[in-house]
Amino acid sequence: MYFINNTAGSILIALLFIMFAVTDFFDGYVARTYNLQSELGAQLDPIADKFFIISTYISLLYVNRMGLALCLIIVLRELFVMSVRQIALESGFAIKVNGFGKAKTLFQCVLAVERIMYNILIPNVTFMIYVDWILVMLALILTIYSGLVYAYGLHQRINLIN
Repeated sequence: MYFINNTAGSILIALLFIMFAVTDFFDGYVARTYNLQSELGAQLDPIADKFFIISTYISLLYVNRMGLALCLIIVLRELFVMSVRQIALESGFAIKVNGFGKAKTLFQCVLAVERIMYNILIPNVTFMIYVDWILVMLALILTIYSGLVYAYGLHQRINLIN
């Protein structure tokens, strides 16, 4: 994130971020489509995804492209969901990714790219201030809601076991 304060650096970082996000998507898509999923991959992929999002948002906070409150909500939700998944595994079941979680990831990634490109987009395009606000709200709402969906799913499964 050192290079984020100049145009070329911002573009390079945004392109790398997009490349990582797209390859992660296609990795999962290919694994599901061709039934190449493994137990290890099912365990490690969500951890890698969380690390990717957490490290990105902490970096954005560090370079003043992300507010502390939003960063904390996103990071704490990711850690919470990792914990919920671990509790589920220790209880003998897995909690699958749901549509809200996928939408959350999409909006978190779009928001991250927008924030990486902030110094290029915001000063030059007035309506981007509104786009930024909408992205923040959507990412925030989906982050909180999808975390609650995971918690509720864990609660239901544990109640069925007991």
